[in-house]
Amino acid sequence: MTKLPLTVLTMLPFTWMVRNIHVYKSAPIRGQTLQEAQTSFEKGFWTHPPVSSNGVISGPIQMGKPPHEIFCMKATSAGRVMPVSTYCMLEQGEWDAIFTGEENDLETFFAVLRALR
Repeated sequence: MTKLPLTVLTMLPFTWMVRNIHVYKSAPIRGQTLQEAQTSFEKGFWTHPPVSSNGVISGPIQMGKPPHEIFCMKATSAGRVMPVSTYCMLEQGEWDAIFTGEENDLETFFAVLRALR
């Protein structure tokens, strides 16, 4: 890790600074089937989107087959002012992944998720 001076980050375009992918171990699914957890995940996303109130929500986006199914929800801001945010459940809810960035990079994110085992 390198700590950069604050002036370096202020010179970068906003869309460049917010591009990222996070993959992390999720909290255990307790007392729910995978289907129930996915439904809860989807409802939560519709209720509390990660973008402002003018956000556009889409999904679910499902890829693969159990046990390697990928279940995602996507949020964009109206007018595409903010980057795309995509949240996914992986490996039967054992892992979560988040993508923030340009719409045209989303397929690369999905390719990375499909390659994870």
